[in-house]
Amino acid sequence: MKIAEDQGDLLLTLRDDGAGIPEDKLERLFRSGERRSGRGGLGLRNADQKFKLHFGPLYGLTVRSVKGEGTTIAIRWPKREESADDCK
Repeated sequence: MKIAEDQGDLLLTLRDDGAGIPEDKLERLFRSGERRSGRGGLGLRNADQKFKLHFGPLYGLTVRSVKGEGTTIAIRWPKREESADDCK
């Protein structure tokens, strides 16, 4: 896991060295209206939609995967300073 600032945004990167996600499944993960069969993907799509709704279309999740090498999920959102008024 890595958290970094990138061009005024925050970028959280999660990586694993597992089997990877097959390309056809990876393409379906964020496709709207895709019917689910079995497990996987729904939480990723929902989280991505929430980021885009709250921060705009440039933000959210991206997933890259290479068979036999693993998967990387990146989450991008704008860096904002909180004030005491934001916590009320």
